[in-house]
Amino acid sequence: MKGSIWIGAIALAAAGAFTTIAGAAPESIRTETVRFERGASGAVVEDTITGRQIVDYVLRAREGQSMNVSMATDNGANYFNILAPGEGEVALFNGSTSENQFEGVLPRSGDYRIRVYLMPSAARRHEAARYRLEMIVSGPARASGARAGATATAAPSTSGSDADLGRAIRKTLGGDWEANYFDARVDLDGDGTPEVVAMVAGPMVCGTGGCPVLVFTPSPDGLRLVSRISVSRPPVAVSSRSSHGWRNLIVTIGGGGIPSGSAELRFDGRRYPFNPTVPPALAPADLASGEVLIPEFRSFRDGKPLPAAAAE
Repeated sequence: MKGSIWIGAIALAAAGAFTTIAGAAPESIRTETVRFERGASGAVVEDTITGRQIVDYVLRAREGQSMNVSMATDNGANYFNILAPGEGEVALFNGSTSENQFEGVLPRSGDYRIRVYLMPSAARRHEAARYRLEMIVSGPARASGARAGATATAAPSTSGSDADLGRAIRKTLGGDWEANYFDARVDLDGDGTPEVVAMVAGPMVCGTGGCPVLVFTPSPDGLRLVSRISVSRPPVAVSSRSSHGWRNLIVTIGGGGIPSGSAELRFDGRRYPFNPTVPPALAPADLASGEVLIPEFRSFRDGKPLPAAAAE
């Protein structure tokens, strides 16, 4: 079964390795072609599989580009693998050993298959999994005159109210999952206008390694997404140190096989690192040396609820 999906911009990723996977008969795999909207660098897909169902999301990319893929799911036996162009059995990345987080430079041009499946034991029990798969492909090739690191406007207002921020977060994440957020305002770039740092938490936006942190800056058209940081835990702090004119951020990491600690994230002139558990993030970091923006919380429901997704 084949289909085609058109989806819009979003940002995300982790490190991969070459592993083998069990094959599946071609007729048992549903194939969906992912095409980004004009001007978009990424996409989000929400779907459900049951039992032995497998879905391949086919994404065309070029050698040397960076690919970032992450998946949130309500079933701990639900994973994705990535197969390079021309590969049927050998996976570039195996999500069951890497916490469903991939970030890497692509080795060749062609169609990459992001294969979503249930582990055999769960498939035999005919379990179901509801998942949210996020993909981004970036650089080095860009249209003439395009600005590196440009991001889409996330909200239509510059007032910085909770309602504006809630809409910006929902637009960034997509979907209509139950989620809450914890936010703080701090001037990161020294221009006298505070940016917004928000940690989003909920069953379908967090994984075993943590939750996403979003950084927005005000713009004439509204809140603009600067960075999305994956697998983070509270507390989140801001450092007195700066990189490229922006103050460093410090996030707590741990869980999902990740050693507990903290990591310092330096702005590279365009964004903060997506994955705080691998370089260029700096670990360990001195969390106590920073100013806490988002303290620890007991439950995601302690945060502010995200508004429902806007009707199409």
